[in-house]
Amino acid sequence: MKNNIVGKVGADIRSACRILFATIIFCVGIALLAGGVRLILLGGSFYYCAAGLAYVAIGILMFLRQRLALPATVAVFFRHFALGVG
Repeated sequence: MKNNIVGKVGADIRSACRILFATIIFCVGIALLAGGVRLILLGGSFYYCAAGLAYVAIGILMFLRQRLALPATVAVFFRHFALGVG
C-alpha cells in the first residue's frame, strides 16, 4: 500500500516539474520572439525570431508530452552551437 502512495507522489512531482520546465521554455521563447521581431523592425537579423518560434514550439511540445520535443530541443541546441562556433 505504501509503495502506491509513494509512486503517485513521485508521478505528481514529475508532472509538476515537466509543466514548470515547459512553461519556462515557452516564456523564454516568447521573450526571444518579441526581441526578434523588434530586431527585424530595426533592420537586424531574423535569427532571434526563428529561435523564439522554435522555443515556443518546444515548450508546447513538452507541455503536450510529445516525443518530438527531445529531438527538436537537440536540433535547436546544436543549431545554436554551430552558429556560436562557426
